[in-house]
Amino acid sequence: MSSGDFQRVRDYCYANLAEPVTLQQLAALCQLSQFQFLRRFSQHTGMTPHAWLTRLRLEIACGLLAHENKQIAALAAAVGFYDQSHFNRAFRQAYGVTPSVYRSAKA
Repeated sequence: MSSGDFQRVRDYCYANLAEPVTLQQLAALCQLSQFQFLRRFSQHTGMTPHAWLTRLRLEIACGLLAHENKQIAALAAAVGFYDQSHFNRAFRQAYGVTPSVYRSAKA
């Protein structure tokens, strides 16, 4: 995967953060088959596209939790999680605390 391909994928993910992003869409951006894209993306980043996108969403959520006073459910939807419980599970798995505890610690 070239750095230009990765930049295109990254920009697309940022622009469509709240929407479902499929492997097929990402592969089409790079004009690769899904298998080729998955393999090259994993070689380039060291993680699968799904894991990378989840991490991107969580990193953006951390910034929003620290600087915005949105309800957690609205924030979860804004960064592309299906619902608040899905967001809470992913956040706790990644950071070891719930989003509300994280927000309290950053306040």
